[in-house]
Amino acid sequence: MSMLKWGGAATLLVLLGLALGQSSTGVAADKGSKPAAAPSAGWIGVVLDEKAEGGALVKKVFPGGPAAGAGVRVGDKIVSVGDEKLTSPKMLIEAVEKSKPGSALTITVMRGDNEVQLAAIVGSLREFHESYIHEMMRRDPRDPNSAKFAGVSAKDMNAEMFRRLMEQNQRLEITMQAVLKEVQELRAEVKALKK
Repeated sequence: MSMLKWGGAATLLVLLGLALGQSSTGVAADKGSKPAAAPSAGWIGVVLDEKAEGGALVKKVFPGGPAAGAGVRVGDKIVSVGDEKLTSPKMLIEAVEKSKPGSALTITVMRGDNEVQLAAIVGSLREFHESYIHEMMRRDPRDPNSAKFAGVSAKDMNAEMFRRLMEQNQRLEITMQAVLKEVQELRAEVKALKK
């Protein structure tokens, strides 16, 4: 699939897990046309492993996106959206794109051996495309106005802060799980000693 015919935004669409040329939003990079999302297409901001079976394996989570806000992590396997069981990444893409931006979406993931339900607020794919393209154009050194925007923007700082907070929460959860496991083992040892 040749997806770099018109630049970085096509690459990003693939990174977000949208199957170019197969998406219900009419994206067709092979034909040289610029992707255009339907006005009501939803977006959650994940990169999927296209070869995964039995659900949609998350390879990356877009910082500050709806999935990140819901707590989706790299390595999670999304097995259902709402009441719909997923058998492929394509099913997730279609379900999310059909969701109305601003609506709540229940996402069930397998995290290790645990099934976890998460609630995400669906974002607008079109709004994301517009803001991403604007941001990339703003940073383009060939743009005569690029010098006006040198440095790190507040938007960059907010996304980085959000990403770090999410990482901190993940580390805290892992630590708490380890402590809980250790406490359970100690309780079992105490019970064994009492007998």
